[in-house]
Amino acid sequence: MPRFKDITGQRFGRLVALRPNGKANDGATRWLCQCDCGASHTIRIDHLRNGKTRSCGCLSIRHGHTVIGKRHPLYSTWCGMLARCGNPNHRQYKDYGGRGIKVCERWQHDFTAFLFDVGERPLGRVLERIDNNGDYEPNNVCWATRKESAANKRSRKRIDQFTTIELEIELARRQKSDQPEFFNCSRNLDIRNQHP
Repeated sequence: MPRFKDITGQRFGRLVALRPNGKANDGATRWLCQCDCGASHTIRIDHLRNGKTRSCGCLSIRHGHTVIGKRHPLYSTWCGMLARCGNPNHRQYKDYGGRGIKVCERWQHDFTAFLFDVGERPLGRVLERIDNNGDYEPNNVCWATRKESAANKRSRKRIDQFTTIELEIELARRQKSDQPEFFNCSRNLDIRNQHP
């Protein structure tokens, strides 16, 4: 039988071991732990020590905008933005982080700040950078339709590679659709400094 290991007061991720709290079916000691979020949870000692458990469960849903344990709908948008700009193994990294596009410091580790700045997603809209070569930051993102987003792509051709007819067609298309309606841009600019 393994010797008792006292881990009282030790930190494991977001958890601090408080006291032993019984045994698991296989005899492993279970510890009552206090999570940084304020919740208490009983966890096996081996799961604490090997890193399998690092929080009460709030680590995977740490932004505080959950409904009955489900993540906020924009959480995956935020994670995708971070991955495209910061993970060289992401399939789209070459088009984002590989081109030097970054996520602003304010949003880098704070989903709540991101949500506050961009607001809830309007139906049928996607997050769009206004300046396609600019970073993800409060004054450079809007909610746009998929059509508007598709039109806001970097050009694969230099302007001197287009024929006159192609240029005329593109000009006519732009005049017909006018300027894209970027939903929520004024909100981004007006309130971004009100968040503490």
